[in-house]
Amino acid sequence: MSMKLFNLVSGQECLADVKDETENSYICKAILQLIPDPQQGGVAMIQFPMFKEGSEPTEIEKDKLICVSEPLQELINQYNQQTGTGIVTPPKQGLTLTK
Repeated sequence: MSMKLFNLVSGQECLADVKDETENSYICKAILQLIPDPQQGGVAMIQFPMFKEGSEPTEIEKDKLICVSEPLQELINQYNQQTGTGIVTPPKQGLTLTK
């Protein structure tokens, strides 16, 4: 599994499980669109394309992307919880400074 964060030319931001890459496109198993949720102070995720039927892979053409980047672990964890796939990694423990 290779998780990627896509910024589309349409302005949508999506998190995808990329299964294959061709010269012109990414083949993705599951794609979730990220939507800011100001009430919860986080991000909501919905299926992309929203009304897609079935579980066949979705192809995203590279000319429809502004950029591709590595997602934050917190987003991957939320994706795994929502899709029921993968392992949820606990947050890293930071240093605790005491006086």
